[in-house]
Amino acid sequence: MRTRITRGRYYSRKTNHRTCSPRVSRRKYTWADARRDLELAYAPPEKAAATWAKTRQVLAEIEGFCTSPAALDWRSVKRVKLVWNDRVSPATCNSLLRTLKAIAKFLVDLEVLKKSPFEGQKFFQRESSSDVGRHLSSDEIVRLLETADAEFLASLSPHDRLRRVSRLGDPESQPPLRLTGAPRSRAVLSPHAFRAGRLRCLVYVCAYAALRLNEALHLEAADIADGFIWIRDTNHRTKTAASRQPVPMAPELQPVVADWLGRLDGRRFLFGKMNADGP
Repeated sequence: MRTRITRGRYYSRKTNHRTCSPRVSRRKYTWADARRDLELAYAPPEKAAATWAKTRQVLAEIEGFCTSPAALDWRSVKRVKLVWNDRVSPATCNSLLRTLKAIAKFLVDLEVLKKSPFEGQKFFQRESSSDVGRHLSSDEIVRLLETADAEFLASLSPHDRLRRVSRLGDPESQPPLRLTGAPRSRAVLSPHAFRAGRLRCLVYVCAYAALRLNEALHLEAADIADGFIWIRDTNHRTKTAASRQPVPMAPELQPVVADWLGRLDGRRFLFGKMNADGP
């Protein structure tokens, strides 16, 4: 059936003779279209850079198991899961599956899929106890801090030892002494002492400020000011918007950070490498 419309153009249109309503043909939605739409929703600054990187990784994997986003079904998910099981740990496999589940929900919202292939299916697997992270007890944290202190003290030269001061924690339990105070000299640290000092300060920051490891590793020397650790989002290293706020430093943390700041020799990053100013 040919229909004449304005400006003298002719368009071909198929008609459903039962309902007499036109059946509009749509261009096939491809993975390139899905990648473009997902980039608008997941690329920084909308989401973290790591989230967008994992989304791109999952898209590249799933494209080999179904021809188009509309063909994404539970069989495709099963096949890609078998590939991931051979390459990564159960915890990482579950993380990739969660990303794929978010992509499927995104396609459902766009009406590319009628329903998510994860509905009514169990794809996630049980993680072993070794794969599941756990919190350290207070005694384990104390031992960890003691080990970091001892290793840093042993790595220093005799003339650059740190002074031992008052005990920390509960006075009745009489915990071991902590290393605080300023060094007697600002001599250049040996590679072993630099690594031990950097690890010691990192352990203290994570223990007392409760920062995520990625947030702590990308701290800059300028982020330490006025007794606070200022969590910035310069490189989009924070996980949530609530993470971008100042964190007060505990009294036990301040001398350790101050001592390490004095040993940076003008480096930009607080936990940068010894031979390169980068995290």
